[in-house]
Amino acid sequence: MTSTGSSGLFGTTYADGIVLFHENDPGDVMYVIQEGQVEISADIQGQRTVLCTLGKGDYLGEMALLDSKPRLATATVKGSARIMSLSRDTLLGRIQADPHIVLSLLKLMSHRMRALQESIDELRARGQLDADKLSAAVRSART
Repeated sequence: MTSTGSSGLFGTTYADGIVLFHENDPGDVMYVIQEGQVEISADIQGQRTVLCTLGKGDYLGEMALLDSKPRLATATVKGSARIMSLSRDTLLGRIQADPHIVLSLLKLMSHRMRALQESIDELRARGQLDADKLSAAVRSART
């Protein structure tokens, strides 16, 4: 990741097209978008697919930071964005100082899980999702 712009006390300004992290990278940092937007994409069946665009106040990269598993997607700055990065140690320190941060993270993750469930339901309704394959994938991911 390379920033082009200014780095300040409250975050770093990134130029358009800067990749914060790539799919399958190790997750040692999470990010909070203070201004601007970040596009989240993943390689799905060999094609880059935009999953969503996040904006001011959104978190990203928290899953890999919390579970120490590789990143599930690529995060690319759209336009210009000011973003604050938090290491695992910094996040844990902030949680100790203000436990309400955990509630905020849990709400965000719950919201994302509900959105994923809605997407799964929509794909299933259109006949584009094999429920047996999905169940097998979920079971194998638990190990």
